[in-house]
Amino acid sequence: MNKMYKIVTLLVILCITQSSSSIYPEIETRSGWVRGITLRNTFGTTYHAFKGIPYAEAPVGELRFKAPKPISRWEETLNATQDKPPCIQKNTLFINHSVEGEEDCLYLNVYTTSIPRHDETQGNAVLVYIHYGGFFAGSGDSSYHGPEYFMNENVTLVTFNYRLGVFGFLSTNDDVAPGNWALKDQTAVLNWVQDNICYFGGDRDRVTIFGQSAGAASVHLHMLSPLSKGLFHRAISQSGTALSAFARPLPEIPLLVARAQAAFVGCDGNANTSALVDCLRNIDARVLVKSVDYFKFFGDQPSVVFMPSIEKRTSLNPHPFITQDPIEIIKSRNFNNVPWIVGFVQNEGLITAAELLRKSSLRNELISNFDSYCPQLLGLNFSTFPNQTDFVWTKIKDFYLEGNTINVTQPSTLQGFINLYGDRFFNYPGYKAIDLHLATGLHPIWVYSFNYKGEYSYVDHFARTNEGKDLIDWGVCHCDDLLYLFSSPALFKPLKYDSNDMQINVFMTKAWARFAKYGIPQPYCFIRWPSANKCNKELNGYTDFCYLNMTGSYETRGQIFTENNFFTNRLRFWSELPLFENFLYDV
Repeated sequence: MNKMYKIVTLLVILCITQSSSSIYPEIETRSGWVRGITLRNTFGTTYHAFKGIPYAEAPVGELRFKAPKPISRWEETLNATQDKPPCIQKNTLFINHSVEGEEDCLYLNVYTTSIPRHDETQGNAVLVYIHYGGFFAGSGDSSYHGPEYFMNENVTLVTFNYRLGVFGFLSTNDDVAPGNWALKDQTAVLNWVQDNICYFGGDRDRVTIFGQSAGAASVHLHMLSPLSKGLFHRAISQSGTALSAFARPLPEIPLLVARAQAAFVGCDGNANTSALVDCLRNIDARVLVKSVDYFKFFGDQPSVVFMPSIEKRTSLNPHPFITQDPIEIIKSRNFNNVPWIVGFVQNEGLITAAELLRKSSLRNELISNFDSYCPQLLGLNFSTFPNQTDFVWTKIKDFYLEGNTINVTQPSTLQGFINLYGDRFFNYPGYKAIDLHLATGLHPIWVYSFNYKGEYSYVDHFARTNEGKDLIDWGVCHCDDLLYLFSSPALFKPLKYDSNDMQINVFMTKAWARFAKYGIPQPYCFIRWPSANKCNKELNGYTDFCYLNMTGSYETRGQIFTENNFFTNRLRFWSELPLFENFLYDV
């Protein structure tokens, strides 16, 4: 009897131990042990989540405004079951404008369906996601970028935080603070993936980077950076490229912004750069974040203040992220020529236009100052000679608004304003990026336009008001394609299981996963998605490439199809304007 009792007790202990180890799996990385948690999505797929793994030392104190420092090894097993705070920010994209997050924020999350045994050699394809937020907001938090949908596709997913705003991009145009700290954080993540992803069931030789908006531009910048060479094998840019006005480096601007930033917080804006940066290192992080409001001239505009910069390679800065204008790098053909997907949505301009049109106070102020505000909102002063700015703005106003201001009784002017924003910041730069890359002939490119309007949309979050919903059919908004790749419980309810939304979700996650696995985004044999290399058309010097138009469910015939007509008239208009970037494109 006593012997039987001991056997039963031993079996119970073994069961409890085995159950505990499967619910809270532990993995040894190169920096130490981590303990995750096993979860199950609504489809019944079991996966393992490891959240809040540090990939670099905390960028505080003397490490503020410096490249990320490799993480030191930790001794105790790290509890990796909860999201870490986002990088410190004031997220003006959404309604809550309060300062949130921490400066100690360089953490990543790994989600995987399988933890490898010692005898396994072939891992899952890896998807590394770079979040949106205009380089001033956002995070890799699972409440905004949940992994549930991708876990159905047997891939390993990585999300992460990177430094934002002044902390991510302050540059003095010299060795004191070369800049691009956020992009170097992202490169540190890619290096971490190469060193550690095999322990999480991932294949380091099949890494796809993908991102939305600022994250999409970051993806393109990694394609152009020597620092990222060999760290990834495919790329997806969703609504943004390195040529977007909010991402393309402007040589003289970073130092001017740095000096203004210093003056706003009580430092000497005219000091030498070493003294200036030393002073900024000693300013409270929250004071720095709040002070960005001093750059605004209208509402929250300009929303993007701190941007990527062009660095110099020197003995003190031997590993710059980027040393030339992205246009020059592409034309030189000296870039990471990996397979690339580039995506757009129907109404990209809603990211900014929704708030300006729906908030009556902002709309009225804009209308009263239309001809002085709009050239600044569009950044035309960075693209034209001073004596041509008014001329260019008049041509733009005539084309999109028939020479008028915004009129709430004329939906065409509202839609024209949305189109204007979308074309300036996303569609035309994206088109030119594709065109320049196609001209090199070095790598395949697939293009899509997401025009499916589902139950949910980011437009109400970006508008930050319940006013003016009935002014116009707002259509498909910037970021709406993310709804079908990630769960986002902080913003939206789950997609309904038996719905067109879920069918779009299945199509997109399968396409992204197959691209990550095989380098071709072809989820179903009955949907044709050829690369733009194989079906572009030339007409009077203008390239009209083919793209996949997603308008509805793949189960409804004709709602996902290929065509050649990517805003042809609108983008041809931009190509004929006397803009600085157009001269660079044509040289």
